[in-house]
Amino acid sequence: MIRMVRSIGCVTFLALVAYECEIHAANRPEPFFASYFVDGVPEISPLNRLSWTDIKQAQINVEGATGLVVVVWGKNSKGADRFWVAGLDDIGNVRLTRGSMKRGDSDLYSGSVDLKTLGATPGTVNVEIRVILSHGLLLYRRENRVHSLSVRGDESGRENVNGLKWQAQVPDFRVQLLNGDSLAVADFRGKFVVINWWATTCSPCIAEMPGLNELVDKYKDNDGISFLAIATDSRDDLSRFLERRRFAYIQALYNEPVTEIFGNALPRNVIINPSGEVVYDQTGGSSTTHKILDEAIERLMAQ
Repeated sequence: MIRMVRSIGCVTFLALVAYECEIHAANRPEPFFASYFVDGVPEISPLNRLSWTDIKQAQINVEGATGLVVVVWGKNSKGADRFWVAGLDDIGNVRLTRGSMKRGDSDLYSGSVDLKTLGATPGTVNVEIRVILSHGLLLYRRENRVHSLSVRGDESGRENVNGLKWQAQVPDFRVQLLNGDSLAVADFRGKFVVINWWATTCSPCIAEMPGLNELVDKYKDNDGISFLAIATDSRDDLSRFLERRRFAYIQALYNEPVTEIFGNALPRNVIINPSGEVVYDQTGGSSTTHKILDEAIERLMAQ
């Protein structure tokens, strides 16, 4: 089962983000997770005293570690991009910074930070960080294995991660619903289907949820569109979560074939048209995700 860590982020563009991660390791690595930078200086010393301009930040919780990781991005007096990756303790003090963000191909930067582990046994958790400047996108994972990462992205959306290809037929898949029934993607043929790929332990997923509920309410009388959520959780975990929070999408559970199609970055929102073609694909989420989705839905349904 894919396990998610917590993060916060903000989607700030209408472009379809497309990227491809190629990870090479002796064993299956942990997945990368996605978040977005938001404007503003962290209210944390000494980060709040940086002399950079255009400062943005992203804060993430990491499973199995105390405190937070704060990634600060800004520009120095010469206009060059600068980063500060900091580990925080439980009361918000900067405990440890390690290394710097190094530039790779194109606009990809990489770095890491160590965090103290939870529990009585002392140790550290290494968090790998990737930043894609053109999209303000942060990728991260608790992992320390040899890998390579290539990133592609443009507004055409022609290259998407894993089994989804822009304006191509969505691969056949079947999921089990939370109520025990099963559902195939072909069952939606003839209507639009909006798919949310998410997890109950993913903060951006939870942040976008109230807005996604608004979309369901808005289109509840429109027979030409359906909303499907596929959670990367166990049935018991999903059931317990939905006892506390409303999520108005049709609720389904992941399986391995579906994971191969949708990949390891969460949350992910995909729109499939009545002909079964992928016409929208966005990774990352925030409280404004539904506004971007709604614009896309209205535009697509008007065509």
